[in-house]
Amino acid sequence: MAERSIEMQTYIFKNDLSSMVLLREMMLAADRGVKVRILVDDVGLPPKSSELMLLGYHPNVEVRIFNPFKYRIPNGTLRFSQVALDFHRINRRIHNKYFIADGAVMLVGGRNISKEYFDLDFEFNFLDADVCFIGEAAGSGLASFNQYWDFHMSIPSSYFPEHPDPEELGEFQAEIDKKIKESQDDVSRLSEESDAIIARYTSRKFPDYWVKARFLADPPEKAEGLMVGNKIFDEVNALLDNARSSVYISNAYVVPLDFYQKFNELRYRGVEVRLSTNSLSSNDVWPVYSGWINYRSDLIDRGVRVHEFRHDARFDRSPKDAKSGLHSKIIVIDGRYSVFGSLNLDPRSVWLNTETIVVIDSEDFSQAVLETLQDEMSHEKSWEVRRMKGRTTWETVRDGEKVTVGHSPDVFALKRVLAKLVSYVVPEWLL
Repeated sequence: MAERSIEMQTYIFKNDLSSMVLLREMMLAADRGVKVRILVDDVGLPPKSSELMLLGYHPNVEVRIFNPFKYRIPNGTLRFSQVALDFHRINRRIHNKYFIADGAVMLVGGRNISKEYFDLDFEFNFLDADVCFIGEAAGSGLASFNQYWDFHMSIPSSYFPEHPDPEELGEFQAEIDKKIKESQDDVSRLSEESDAIIARYTSRKFPDYWVKARFLADPPEKAEGLMVGNKIFDEVNALLDNARSSVYISNAYVVPLDFYQKFNELRYRGVEVRLSTNSLSSNDVWPVYSGWINYRSDLIDRGVRVHEFRHDARFDRSPKDAKSGLHSKIIVIDGRYSVFGSLNLDPRSVWLNTETIVVIDSEDFSQAVLETLQDEMSHEKSWEVRRMKGRTTWETVRDGEKVTVGHSPDVFALKRVLAKLVSYVVPEWLL
């Protein structure tokens, strides 16, 4: 539906079916005169040159890579050595994820571009969350995108030597067509759903909310360690300070070093706090879980209700036998304010990576979000972690029966031991 421009900024962009479908649509838009700009962090690209760069040969497409590795070859040892020798720079990345059309419509949330974020992986898929804005928030998002686009760490794809031949673009288009034909059932489903969304939108039958919304983004200088202040962190803290009745949180990676005292203050004031995050079995970055367990028991003892997502949680779109993991980043305060974006509740998001959030002021919208969070926290999809006589237990319902265990469920003992060991030796600011 885009008529003039498309901007996309993301952290991960893998070469798989999801990206192929998206790139085909990007090229079709470019063919009809839409100006397309794509900005991707280099850590999120394959070690070998990404075909994404080939799009830069299209006259209406520009691709830039943020904070690139100096040597971009598929050699794990060389890649790791660059991390070790240039750690201060490579350890800081853009984590922002948003998509803007015509400077007026913006999709923002936590989703990367890879098949597991779109229920297309047969082994593991994420539950994620995005929100689509039409209006002023999209204009603020575009202003932020332009800041990053013009920043000196955003390097045009033409500067990279991997693809010297413009004819490779035609070869890549043929590869896209081949891969899409091989997955025609999935692609047909996506096309049908896209057509249905367009039909609902054009007939004004699309569910919508009139809200007050503010878009906030870290400046690109944060990727150099030069950011002054932290307006996203300050905004979230201000919202929590003003909470009166309840705070619901769904966040994939929680190491609450910078939020721990805030949670304690909320409970001291009598505010209900419910927090949903990944279990050890559903966490795709399990060392982060090691940072979480250092806080979990004390938070529960202070009255925070904690839920850990089940790897066998079922969703309509996910393939039957695929495992599930949580990837959303949502906060709902007093059933009125909702926060969506890329911000994890960990030191990396607060102090190292660049992030974006949107703060939404709407009771109707926030109540709808609460319903999804309550479903996520239900015993059919999560374990509720409790403390009984100084011991931690996990409770859920499976096949209609209550299940209680005394250790992190659904993982081997060795993984539980490793998670505990990592919690002692890895600095939390790295997680």
